[in-house]
Amino acid sequence: MHMGPITMRFSAFLIIFLAMAAMKPAFCVQQRRSVEVRIGGDDGYTLRLRDALERAFSRSPKFRLCSGKMRCTLLVTIPHSVKWKRMGVRTQVSYDVEFSTIDAKFLEKSNGSCWEDDLDTCAASIVRSATDVTHKIH
Repeated sequence: MHMGPITMRFSAFLIIFLAMAAMKPAFCVQQRRSVEVRIGGDDGYTLRLRDALERAFSRSPKFRLCSGKMRCTLLVTIPHSVKWKRMGVRTQVSYDVEFSTIDAKFLEKSNGSCWEDDLDTCAASIVRSATDVTHKIH
C-alpha cells in the first residue's frame, strides 16, 4: 500500500505525539517543596496557628513538611506571638509570617487575620503566600 505525503506526515506526527505522551509523566512530575514551620512565641493561639499551618502544609500537594533534621528549602516563621482582639463574642487573631531559605536568605513577609475558631483560614492564606514565594528560591 502506498502512503501519500499527507498520510506520512500524519503518521509521523502521531508517532511523535504518542512518544511525548508516554514521556509526559517523567517531565511533569513536580517535586514537592520541603518546608519547615518555626515560631517565636509560645502562647496558645500561636501554637494552635502553627499546628493548623503544619496540617495545611502536610495536606498540600506542593509542599512536604520537614523537621530540623532534614534540609528544608523553605522556612516559614511566625516571628512572635500572634496578636488577638475580642470582637463581641469572638476573638480575632492577627499574625505576621516571614518566608526565608534554609541559608537565611529573606524572601518575603506576609500578614493576615482570621477568627480564633477558624485558624485553618489563616493557615490556608499562609500556604497560598508560600506557594507564591517559592519562585524566588533557586
